[in-house]
Amino acid sequence: MINYILHHNLQYGYSENSFIFSTDFAFLPTFFSDLVKLLPASIPLSHLLFQYTPLMRNPAIHKPTISLCFTWLSKSWWTPKLTQLRKDSTVKTRKAKEDPGGVDNARQAKRKYKNEVKKAKSAHWRTFPENAKKNDVWTAHQFTKKRLRSTVPGGHNYWSAASLKLAIMQHFFPQNPNPVDMEPPRYIELEEKDRVDASEVAQALRKCSNTSAPGPDQVPYGLWKGIHSVNRHIIPALINHMLTLSIHLPALKDSLGILLPKPSKGDYDAFASHRVIALMQTFSKIAERIINQRLIKLAKASGLYTIRQTGSLPQRATFDARISLKHWVQEAQAAGLKARTMFLDMKGGFDNVDHGTLLRRLRSKDTPEYMTRWISNFLAYRQCAIIFPGSPRNMNGINTGIPQGSPLSPILFVIYVEPLHSCLDPTRELIISYVDDI
Repeated sequence: MINYILHHNLQYGYSENSFIFSTDFAFLPTFFSDLVKLLPASIPLSHLLFQYTPLMRNPAIHKPTISLCFTWLSKSWWTPKLTQLRKDSTVKTRKAKEDPGGVDNARQAKRKYKNEVKKAKSAHWRTFPENAKKNDVWTAHQFTKKRLRSTVPGGHNYWSAASLKLAIMQHFFPQNPNPVDMEPPRYIELEEKDRVDASEVAQALRKCSNTSAPGPDQVPYGLWKGIHSVNRHIIPALINHMLTLSIHLPALKDSLGILLPKPSKGDYDAFASHRVIALMQTFSKIAERIINQRLIKLAKASGLYTIRQTGSLPQRATFDARISLKHWVQEAQAAGLKARTMFLDMKGGFDNVDHGTLLRRLRSKDTPEYMTRWISNFLAYRQCAIIFPGSPRNMNGINTGIPQGSPLSPILFVIYVEPLHSCLDPTRELIISYVDDI
């Protein structure tokens, strides 16, 4: 059982109490009913996040014993017969350790179990295409993909993991020599229409998978779902306090950078053959999803992005870029004109977004001040720990770019590159931008 011990302090003059957080969410109703009684009305709910997040990030974790037994939940080809054969093999193997005369029986049971596993796999995958459902096409795609070997870029050119980590940070997150100063927090009274409500939180949580990897605090989405199911006012109140104060808490800006190899690259020792995906704090991503939905609606109404942008937007798939290009080429040919196409690729787009330019773009279209200032705070003074075998887990500061892995980053990047579409004559040239990977 994983236990988190959270302590109230005496800063606000109320008695010290302890609460035990368990991975079993059955404790939540009792916990919050007791908590509401203990907290004076003068204490804002945002105090909970200030007080508890650092404690939840450094818990004394006692890892439970994990059973590695296969079942139909983990292996789609598993059958009840295999369960029985595995049990028989295990029992006879244990007996053979006590009685040498049972060694032959144990070997036969193990051989029979292994043969049945081969038959079950073969029978399952022979019928898989015939019985496949809508989402099974992605499962099939995963099985047919070429498996990339696990590599760490840099080869043997670095004498320590710390020096390799520093080189990776310098490549993916080059320091901006003239960083934009973070705008100081300012109290902004939210209008009623701007306040986050329980329905927005519920919508954001529905898009969060319980199996998604959490950030440095290791707090899963299941915890926040359990909290919201018990009391629908806590999470909206926390987010509203952050928006009112135009801050994104420093504890929520930490992330783990996971190195993922890009497909179809020749040299996987090169940094350019990898990308860094940020595993961010789960509470942070809930707030980001809410702001993302609001910003998409606002950007569409105010013209912060162009209709010629595909990908990263609802109902604007990258496939639409291909159809549009084909249409305009055929239109030009039908009119007796010649059409030429030039493709450009933005290298490290997310990692090189200039914060000052982005914020000026947002303000140019009268984006609400509470949203602009919160985004400014969200992007400033971020920290990331690059994760690879043997890497030190210390955080390194990032003062440029937007995090790849954040729900908010795609729409911010689309807004950032929108001016590129106005560089050419729209009567003779057409620019279509698309996202080939997120």
